[in-house]
Amino acid sequence: MFFRRIEAKAKVSGGARDASPLVMLDAVSKSFNHAHGRHIVLDRADLVIRSGEVHCILAAPGAGKTTLLNLMAGAEQPDAGRVVRRGRVSVPLGSAAGVIPDLTGRENCRHVAAMYGFDRYGFEAYVQWLSALGPLMDLQLRNCSASQRAQLVFAMTLGLEADLYLLEDGLPMMRDAAFAARAGRVLRERLSQAAVLVISSQPKALKPFGGRVSVLRAGKFHPGIFPSKAEAPHGR
Repeated sequence: MFFRRIEAKAKVSGGARDASPLVMLDAVSKSFNHAHGRHIVLDRADLVIRSGEVHCILAAPGAGKTTLLNLMAGAEQPDAGRVVRRGRVSVPLGSAAGVIPDLTGRENCRHVAAMYGFDRYGFEAYVQWLSALGPLMDLQLRNCSASQRAQLVFAMTLGLEADLYLLEDGLPMMRDAAFAARAGRVLRERLSQAAVLVISSQPKALKPFGGRVSVLRAGKFHPGIFPSKAEAPHGR
C-alpha cells in the first residue's frame, strides 16, 4: 500500500530536533460519528511540533485532517490525552472560524480582534490594507462574492501573528492576482519566522514545503518521506 511504501523508506532527520517543543500531542484520542459509524481520527497518538520547523502530514482522504488542525488550534478538544501548546497557534490559514456572515467585513475584523485580544482598530486597518477590499469592508459578508470573502478571511488569518501556522492542502488559491502577490509576500515573511504544519492527502501539495514528514495511518503518526512520484494515498 501507498502508506507502507513511504514508511518503509522513512529516515529520521535532524535540524529542528534541538529546538524547543511548541505543540505536543500526548496520547491523544479523537473520533467522531459519521454515516457509517464512529470514525477514529487519533488513537493514543503522540506528536511533537518544534519551534521553527516545517512538518508535513500525509493523511488519506476522510482521515480527519480538519479535525486534527482544530485540535492543534484549540478549536476542538480531544476525547482523551492532552494537547500542550507553548506558543501562539494560528487558525488554519484561510479558515472561516470565528467569522460571522451577518456582520460586515469591518465588524468581523473587530470581532476576531476581540477574540484574540488584539487592538481592534490596528487589526482592522491591517486587514483593510492587505485585503484591498475598500468600501466592500462595509458590506455584510453574505452579500460579498466567494472570492471577496476568501480575501477577507485570508487577510485576517495572516493578521494573527503566530508561532505555528496551520495549513490544509497547501496554500489557498486566490483569484485576485494583486492580492495573491501581496498576501504571498506577507505569508513568506510569516513562515520564515515561525513553525509550519501542513496536512494533505496529496504529496504534491506538501512537497514544496519540504521539512519533516509524518504519515497519519490507523490513528497514529508514522515517520515518512516524500515519494519520488506524486502519488495519491489510497486507504489508511
